[in-house]
Amino acid sequence: MGQPKFRNFLILVGLFLIPLSVRFFYLLELSQTPFFDTVLKSFDHYNFDLGAQSFAQGDWLAQSPNNTYSPLYKYFLGVIYYVFGRNFYAIYGIQFVLGALGSVLIFLIGKKLFDARVGFIAFLGFAFYSTEIIYEGIILRAAFITFLAILSFYLLLRLQ
Repeated sequence: MGQPKFRNFLILVGLFLIPLSVRFFYLLELSQTPFFDTVLKSFDHYNFDLGAQSFAQGDWLAQSPNNTYSPLYKYFLGVIYYVFGRNFYAIYGIQFVLGALGSVLIFLIGKKLFDARVGFIAFLGFAFYSTEIIYEGIILRAAFITFLAILSFYLLLRLQ
């Protein structure tokens, strides 16, 4: 009985490593751009960045010039800033790990609702979805919200 569980675990680890390696190579390319660690004031990233810095320095409200943006993402970034400092490799790395985990969750959702083949096709679609990978490589809430939505749906399926 332990052998099939270990085999399933190895399959999930292998599936996790596929999108993670794609995202790793994207991070290598992204880090070569001149604006890798630049957050311009005219972008939405600026509010998330300032709010996260405020939170990391002890401001529980994570205040920034425009506080209409998602506070949960500011707290998420603030924890990363608190642990790693304002390190863009850490931010993007964690977001890429969440994207790779989301790919595996997509596989599990497809497998549960249909079969393993459908799960694998859905996994491939999400693992190589370029727009998602790009959003994971910037300081925006889109990748974080996508992961939370996938995780929520997976957990709801597990309730049955």
